[in-house]
Amino acid sequence: MPAQMKKESEIFRSGIMSIDPGQMEAGRSLGFNYAQTMWYIIMPQAFKTVLPTLCNEFISLLKETSVSGYIAIQDLTCVPSMNPHKCLKQ
Repeated sequence: MPAQMKKESEIFRSGIMSIDPGQMEAGRSLGFNYAQTMWYIIMPQAFKTVLPTLCNEFISLLKETSVSGYIAIQDLTCVPSMNPHKCLKQ
């Protein structure tokens, strides 16, 4: 999970860095402070840029957990699919 969080933070960072620096200047010229400029001007544009990548990451995370959950359930319940005597060995 920490690797996934690192990847997502890098996605957000690249989305913020993709916004033109002139947008920050435009927010300052409107009288916004740094936080207001980030919240009202920069972040909506960055979120629009980042949304497709985040959706792809969410789908891959969902697929990975589904596969690992299936494997774990098969191993924990010891379903004898291929070799019925495998579960009986101690």
